[in-house]
Amino acid sequence: MSRGAKSILWIVILAVVVLVFVWQGRQRLRKDEVLSIEAVQEAEGIPVDVVTARTRVLENWRRFTGEAEGLEQVDLVSDFRTKVVEVHGELGEDVGEDALIVSLDPSDPARIMMNRDSARAQYENARADSARIEALFAEGAVSQQQLEQTRTMTTAARVAWEGASKAVDLRTPIAGLITSLSAEVDRYVESGAVVATIASLDRMRVRVALSDRERGEVREGQPARIRLSDGTELGGKVFRLPLSANSETRLYDAELVFENPGHRLRPGMLVTVEVLVATDSDLPLMPASALIRRDGKLYCYVVENDRAVLREITPGIQDERLLAVASGLAENEKVVVAGRSKLVDGVKVSIKSELSDSYFGEH
Repeated sequence: MSRGAKSILWIVILAVVVLVFVWQGRQRLRKDEVLSIEAVQEAEGIPVDVVTARTRVLENWRRFTGEAEGLEQVDLVSDFRTKVVEVHGELGEDVGEDALIVSLDPSDPARIMMNRDSARAQYENARADSARIEALFAEGAVSQQQLEQTRTMTTAARVAWEGASKAVDLRTPIAGLITSLSAEVDRYVESGAVVATIASLDRMRVRVALSDRERGEVREGQPARIRLSDGTELGGKVFRLPLSANSETRLYDAELVFENPGHRLRPGMLVTVEVLVATDSDLPLMPASALIRRDGKLYCYVVENDRAVLREITPGIQDERLLAVASGLAENEKVVVAGRSKLVDGVKVSIKSELSDSYFGEH
């Protein structure tokens, strides 16, 4: 072998030896690093974040979406096919009780038996006859029977005139908002057609659909609320619950009623309502996120004497963030909410952060 070849061979051998030493050194460093982390955790404990269990009132609100409508609402209906001669209201207008909304043709030939003007003339004639008979009766010129007959005829004429008038002068019996208005001047409306709808805005109804489970939680009379975008809260309650589900949707169509000061809610608004379905006041609370499910049972880790203790618990009600605990947890015990992935029962822990304020503050 030439001198050059021998030099190259020794260089390769030297490089291999260097690589082996470097690899062995890196492995020893990595092992020492792992051992040092384990040693630190063994000495100081696995770092965890905790929340101290507190006792306070916990309310469980269920949310539903529905459309608002007036609790008291009336439809103005045409009793016959006739022409609209005047529309007095406007869609979205607030009107008072007995306000005239739509006038129909009072002289429609198809309704000669209920002609308003004719009925009014008959009533005025009956009133004149009644006044004359009353005067004659006072002088003893007519009998009591004649007087009663005249009074009866006058009453009948008045009722006929009022009925004919109501049939063509469509007035609202309640104060409220005109939520629909289909009548147009010089256009015909059909018999039985709804020409306008008026809804009272003082109290509003919201209809929501409940599943079987939700129907089991919701009860008539339970408090309810609506929170508007500006922070205003409207109070109400569950007003009516059906005994059976809707045959088409298989859901239960519940009705909730809300007070509406300032008429902030308007018919047709889509709103989110909340119903208070349960309340707990004397049970310790923990974050719902700290709950552990294993083999059909519920647990949480509690810190005792710098050790993580796996505690089986019995839950109470729950809201969006907190869980009431009926058994297995006492007030002021520290529940682990972060760092649980490395925990086993009895392992040493070190509390890194106390997060109680973020869970029990306003939320």
